Amino acid sequence: PTIATVNSHGKVSAKKPGQVEIYALNSDESVLAYCLLTVKPRLFCITWNVDNKLSTQLVYEYAELKPNITPEKTGYTFIGWEPELPETMPSENISFTAKWEVNKYSSQFNASGGFWENGYATKTVKTDYGKKIIAPENPSRNGYDFAGWDVEIPSAMPAKNLAFNATWVPRNDTKYTVNTYVMNPDSSYEYSSETKYGTTDQTVALKAPDKQNGFIFNESKSVLSGNIAGDGTLVLSVYIDRENVLSTPRFIDRKKQHQ
Repeated sequence: PTIATVNSHGKVSAKKPGQVEIYALNSDESVLAYCLLTVKPRLFCITWNVDNKLSTQLVYEYAELKPNITPEKTGYTFIGWEPELPETMPSENISFTAKWEVNKYSSQFNASGGFWENGYATKTVKTDYGKKIIAPENPSRNGYDFAGWDVEIPSAMPAKNLAFNATWVPRNDTKYTVNTYVMNPDSSYEYSSETKYGTTDQTVALKAPDKQNGFIFNESKSVLSGNIAGDGTLVLSVYIDRENVLSTPRFIDRKKQHQ
């Protein structure tokens, strides 16, 4: 671009910073006068508006425009200026306003031994900064009642990721099964089943049955104790054998024996 111009009356007008040689010529185009013109740049002011906080910066016109601040705002990402920054400083004062995009943060909900209907053990909820966190429906766990989350859910999403763990209270009506096997005369067993109830994850123990006339407790086959499983799968077994089991008679062919 032209640094300066001269009109027919000899008036010089600066156009941009720099140096330029200006000549006055005679009618025969010989040099009548000469001067070296230096045009100095002017300072103009930029006003930066970052979340309604103002700061200023002085920049020479035509100089490369580089902001002297780094915009930051909790819970937001800086995405540029409004209006868009020119490459060089214009010959006027100008203002720019920071533009933002709200951040999303994650809240991870852990079932802590439980599950949701789809079988997942965790669920993640993404929430805009400052918005209400919508927790998922309560998870389930066999043999337990849901007792809430280990930490309180804040009223608004903070500028960080969060994690919440389910807490549980064991139920006292969790079933378990006791099977009693009584030996028949032919050494087979006939059993009866009884459903009992107790507190989840507690150890339950049966008392060994007393010896009865003709019957004896078989300790090696029996299972008298165990932890009550939340899904009700604990099975205890009591085996009662006969003291004297009749054996199948063995017949001897005496004719063959004397041969």
